Amino acid sequence: MNFKLHNDFPSVNPEKLQDVYASVGWMNHNADIITKVFNASTHVTLAMDNDRVIGFGRVELSNLV
Repeated sequence: MNFKLHNDFPSVNPEKLQDVYASVGWMNHNADIITKVFNASTHVTLAMDNDRVIGFGRVELSNLV
């Protein structure tokens, strides 16, 4: 296994994230929805094993003061 963390969502095909969503029962997240939520995120980290997404985290900060 070759684990790496990436902070660059645009470099990953959103369809590769669908398997992670499906693994926890979130079957309605298609590539378009995934792209929208990740593009709205202020911080993204993707856990990769070679070319496969095995996990991720994202944060969407609002204008809270």
